Amino acid sequence: MIELARCGHVTQPKMSQIMALNQLAPDIQEALLNLPATKGKPEIHEKRLRPIAAMLSWEEQRAAWRGIQQSDTN
Repeated sequence: MIELARCGHVTQPKMSQIMALNQLAPDIQEALLNLPATKGKPEIHEKRLRPIAAMLSWEEQRAAWRGIQQSDTN
């Protein structure tokens, strides 16, 4: 993990946070990868995804993801 962080020019804790996103349900990962490119502030910040990635159930993750999507459209 330390070597990955070094290669990515981020801290080891940040790399751990990024790697935790691998725990997201595959369809959520796909939706994130397909978000349109933005300039400046990202549409959805990684910090908002941390609690979702920590959920063990993909169904719970999907419900939380829908909540994020709905709050961003309002």
